[in-house]
Amino acid sequence: MLDYQEIRKKDGGVLIFTHLLELLLERFNASTEEELQGHLKGDHYICHCPFCEAEGHTKKKLYITSDYSVGHCFVCGRAWVNVDDTVKFSTTVPDFMESTFYRPLEIVPLTDPVWTLDKYYNEFDAYSDKGMAYLNTRHPFMCELAPMLEFKYIDGNVVMPFKYKNQVIYYQIRFTGNNKIRYFFPPISAKPPYIIEHGDNRKFIICEGVYDAISLLIQAPQYTPMAVLGSSVSDYQLSFLREYVPEEIVIYMDETKISERIKERISRTIDYCPIRIIKSDGTDPEEMMKKRLKKGLPLQWIQPIDYKPNWTVPRTLKF
Repeated sequence: MLDYQEIRKKDGGVLIFTHLLELLLERFNASTEEELQGHLKGDHYICHCPFCEAEGHTKKKLYITSDYSVGHCFVCGRAWVNVDDTVKFSTTVPDFMESTFYRPLEIVPLTDPVWTLDKYYNEFDAYSDKGMAYLNTRHPFMCELAPMLEFKYIDGNVVMPFKYKNQVIYYQIRFTGNNKIRYFFPPISAKPPYIIEHGDNRKFIICEGVYDAISLLIQAPQYTPMAVLGSSVSDYQLSFLREYVPEEIVIYMDETKISERIKERISRTIDYCPIRIIKSDGTDPEEMMKKRLKKGLPLQWIQPIDYKPNWTVPRTLKF
């Protein structure tokens, strides 16, 4: 039985000091380091957190570096620090710890007294003929997808909720008339990404806009779409991506050079999973879907790296 020492930091974070090599040998039922090497995923080992496991969590979200020095659990947020026989358990938090570990994701709140989340839940309409007529002009699947995505409406304009772990945290409005301004974003200090959560999918595909993300539900159904609302990804948006601990990331922006730039940005933060780009000639994902639909080409054309074709799957919506 391993010994653990728990220390609580000033910011509420928790540090666990223990023998991380011994923990990994125990977690993977391995006898030697050589045997343990077979479980290495990139630069990390991924296993069950003992504390989360005791609480009934089944997902493996404890990441420990390949040199057994530090680790982090993406469920409970505990940071893990290695000690060996020559080092006594510490009673203070080393300075480097403050910057070594990811802080728990803190959702930026909507504080504007007019544009609140209560407005989304209580004041917007559940249905609009004008709104649905507009959605039908985007592509033939939008009206079918809108209820699933929990779209709402205000004066016929489309309200698209941003969700994180099934909770609405933000929204944007798409004007459907002849407005010079097409979109309205409620005032907020940092915009979250638009993520379409479905299943337990840790394969992510990153794009620019909300409608691009929706089209990728059809073109890449084995991926979780994430729109960054522009041609770059912010630190705040990256913090969301880290929380999901992705096992593969695909980047599909309107231009290849933008995808390459975002790939470089993400790889500096997430270095434990494959990251690839889909080259583009300036055609965004939604436009590409429309082109393929017009030409009668298969709509599900973006597949995971290890994908094996299953010809029994129809070329229609399937979630």
